[in-house]
Amino acid sequence: MSSSGALFAEERREHGRTFQPLVRHQLEAPMKQIKKHAFLWLSALLLLFSATVQRLTAGEETVAAPPSSDFYKFYLSARRADDGRSIYWIIPPKIKPGDPCHPDSIRKLGQPEGITEDRLTLGGPIPCLAPNLNPPFFTLLLTPITKLHYELAWWIWAAISTAATIASMWLIIKTFYTELKKQTLGTALLCALMLLYYPNFTDFTLGQVGSVLLLFITLAWRDLRNEHEYRMGLWLGIAASLKPFLLILALPILAQRNWKALIAFGSTAALALSAGLLWYGWPIHADYKEVANHVTWTASNWNASLIGFVNRAFSSFDSSEHPWVRTAVTGISVVLCAITLGWCTWMCARTRKLPITDRADHFFMHTIPATLLISPLAWLYYLPWLCLPAAALWHLSQSHPAARTMKLALFASMVATIFPILMKSIPTPRNPTIWWGHDSLYFYALTAASIVFFSSARLIAFGTSRMHLKEPS
Repeated sequence: MSSSGALFAEERREHGRTFQPLVRHQLEAPMKQIKKHAFLWLSALLLLFSATVQRLTAGEETVAAPPSSDFYKFYLSARRADDGRSIYWIIPPKIKPGDPCHPDSIRKLGQPEGITEDRLTLGGPIPCLAPNLNPPFFTLLLTPITKLHYELAWWIWAAISTAATIASMWLIIKTFYTELKKQTLGTALLCALMLLYYPNFTDFTLGQVGSVLLLFITLAWRDLRNEHEYRMGLWLGIAASLKPFLLILALPILAQRNWKALIAFGSTAALALSAGLLWYGWPIHADYKEVANHVTWTASNWNASLIGFVNRAFSSFDSSEHPWVRTAVTGISVVLCAITLGWCTWMCARTRKLPITDRADHFFMHTIPATLLISPLAWLYYLPWLCLPAAALWHLSQSHPAARTMKLALFASMVATIFPILMKSIPTPRNPTIWWGHDSLYFYALTAASIVFFSSARLIAFGTSRMHLKEPS
């Protein structure tokens, strides 16, 4: 073979050695992507199937024992209202001897608190349940389905709650991903994880309103990002009309000088109050105020708020023997809540010059955890609300050098809420609580997550957008 022929043959062999790995790499890359997507879809479908089975099974058990669900209280309240009676039948000053809620009646049954389930039948007399702390407007909205049989009404409410959770997850994913494939897969995975998340599952089994409120809050976040301030205020106003502790959001909105949102927020809440007044009258609202002033279960281990933690800390003292206890609890709670609200409001004012999408993310990264800490009763089924500031933090921190640290810190702070913790009896001097230990686990998780949100938001705002930040004039 001539030297030129040998050289040509060598070049072909060299080209083959280079070309084959390149072709193999080009074929393997798509295959890896396909395998990854297939694995994620399979995981999402298996988790969704598990969540569906879990909820159907739990739903059947809950319907079979109505007193195990808070929805039963809402149902009885609406039925009583239809009969022209008070929604709020457990008012301490009005409880007389012979009433099933009178301490003597409870003592005769040998129950430390509450009434045995065999007396809590739909066909029997109105039982003694924990009070319905929802405002009259909530009962008005729930009235149409409470005209149905209890079992059907419960399943309709359960479907609404689950649909609200799914819609919230879809809105979050849709905000950050434009590609349809990523939107679909992301929504499936996020929905599966949220539906299996213990606090959200608890919201479902109790028939509570946490998931519905999450949808309103998510809609408000989306509309603020899209510069629809009136609609943002509308959604938050509806949420506040169902849970009045959300009215404290007016202060951060004011701090951001978002006048359109503030007007819509106040108007919507006022209209909801007016609708309840017109429909039920003032006496019902007076009863609601009376019940709200006699809440005695803030020390529950399911209460993650600052007020709950302080009450647990002093629960071993008998206030009748130590009158200073009530003053100390109130004073410490007010100071801690004022500091939290002050920080939240100050940061909302400092970030009002940010671009609208960043401003919206920062607003909810501060207000959601702060609102839960300040609320008198931040039950564990409100903890799923933290998925919204978590998504905002995930998005805002992408280009930050400490992004991984922020995400790991957030995960570490919330991991304790994954595991089921049963509600314990309300602590008393005769039934003390380990207030500094596991009985305050949800409080520690919420506090740790709030610190992560507050500190991360400040680092991101001052680190990447300092040019936009100015002292409020």
